[in-house]
Amino acid sequence: LADLIEGNPKCTTREIANILNISHKSVSLNLRKFGMTNKYDVWVPQKLTENLVDRISVCDFLLKRHKSHPFLKQLLNGDEKWIVFNNVR
Repeated sequence: LADLIEGNPKCTTREIANILNISHKSVSLNLRKFGMTNKYDVWVPQKLTENLVDRISVCDFLLKRHKSHPFLKQLLNGDEKWIVFNNVR
């Protein structure tokens, strides 16, 4: 599969499925497992920028924290600014 993509990055998943005699769905799933994505009809490796990797790790941390100490209902989100909301009566 990797050799086919390397040889012709513009080939479709259906063309690859016909060449390898497997289902189109199998080709799609395996390409995703290899970290490949289709951009402008060319198969390229999916690379995450450093900023995106940081955002993913922070989101993961916040979701894990929310399980032990629920706090997400106290946040208001508007555009790019986060405001902590605590309704104490």
